[in-house]
Amino acid sequence: GAAVVGGVGVRPGAVVGGILLGLAGVLTAGFISSQMRDFVVFALLIATLIIKPSGLFGRDIRDKV
Repeated sequence: GAAVVGGVGVRPGAVVGGILLGLAGVLTAGFISSQMRDFVVFALLIATLIIKPSGLFGRDIRDKV
């Protein structure tokens, strides 16, 4: 999950993605409900894939055809 958020193949992005997912899970469990933790983390993953499919630090690669 961390590589998806940070960007596949980008190590600093994976670290930041892991921290973001961990914080989202812990804050959700602490302030909202522990039962909603997985939902929030997966929603964050899906939102990242929809908004920026290459990840936060990934580059968009466009092939000229």
